[in-house]
Amino acid sequence: MQLTSEQLKRHGASIRRFKNARIHTIDLSQANCVVDDSFVQQLQSHTTLVELDLSDSDITNQAIEHLTLFAKLTSLNLKNTTINDDCVDALLEMQQLKLLILCNTEIAATTIEEIRPRMINTRIVYLQ
Repeated sequence: MQLTSEQLKRHGASIRRFKNARIHTIDLSQANCVVDDSFVQQLQSHTTLVELDLSDSDITNQAIEHLTLFAKLTSLNLKNTTINDDCVDALLEMQQLKLLILCNTEIAATTIEEIRPRMINTRIVYLQ
């Protein structure tokens, strides 16, 4: 099942579109439903997605695997999620990212320092 923009709006998502009506940004930080791995999997039809905010959601490392399919994604907010060091390989696949927010995750500070040189075009925000 794929979530339409109307369904996303009903779930409390904030959506911004390109002029051609395709979805540019989805902000699920204020969603009125559980945003988890299966929810993220249902976003896969939105291939033009550039910005995604999953902060304060119930996603796990599995959701990060789904996100690698978004080739145009340049901004990803994962603040206050339970992702950990096990998702780093998937994050490293997303070399197109310009901004990656990892504040208050379970990813170790030492891991962040290891991936920074491998994602040189990505601004990684990491505060604990």
